[in-house]
Amino acid sequence: MIKPDSLFIQKGEKQEGLQTKLLRAFAYGKQDDINSCREEFLQTYPGDAGGIELLFATVKTLKEASILPGSQSTDPEGSRLLISKSENTQNFAKYILKNSGNRKFLKQFWGYLQKTARWANIEDLFVKFKHNLITEVAAYRALSYAGVCPVFADPEEDILMAVDIKIRDGRDFVQVKGSPISDVFIVSSLDMSILKVQEIVKLIPEGLESGAGAFWKKVFDKFTEDTNFLETGLGRRVVSYLVVIPYGKCDFQTGEIEQETKELVLDYFRDH
Repeated sequence: MIKPDSLFIQKGEKQEGLQTKLLRAFAYGKQDDINSCREEFLQTYPGDAGGIELLFATVKTLKEASILPGSQSTDPEGSRLLISKSENTQNFAKYILKNSGNRKFLKQFWGYLQKTARWANIEDLFVKFKHNLITEVAAYRALSYAGVCPVFADPEEDILMAVDIKIRDGRDFVQVKGSPISDVFIVSSLDMSILKVQEIVKLIPEGLESGAGAFWKKVFDKFTEDTNFLETGLGRRVVSYLVVIPYGKCDFQTGEIEQETKELVLDYFRDH
């Protein structure tokens, strides 16, 4: 429960003063000042501790990603940063789910974080982060509705095995992708073993428009590659799913997804 005296909801001299101090600290990149702000925020607003920790952790991981944009998971430092970013994403997703009943608070929280990211010169990375996070939360909600018992994958599973969500007691795996397509699209590794990639591309809403077919072919080829890697690593046959969430069906404050889309996901998993 968010207390009435909230850093992210209330507007006043105290809140504005703290925010100004925070923005200056991130703008100048002085770690001692950033750490001092974090401690002051936590002492002043203990009821917002979860959101405050996410605020600082998110800016930190995005800032690190901006410094090493070419890092790959095969590089030790790049792997560490990617796993740290994945862990932060999962913590953020759980926070959004926990506070989903308070849309006003989440809207203010997102706005506060975006303004901080702007001053830290990482707003572009933040926008991409938010799109990825919201689509994962939306997918989680839809999979919960479908009754397949989703849990977020461990950060190591996310980065090293390209698994976003595990379902059915961890037996099966889900990759989530956001897209501006008009409706949800799901494909399984079993579908990929039967149909040609070109046939699957034709099933995607707007999949063949404006040369999008080549893009989706790469997506499906990578999905097949990741599934093969999973099977090799686990030493067994696995069923994995690629769930493509349309941005237009999501609430970008709460990660809620339209009921019609939930029904489509439910229908798919009844047969798969």
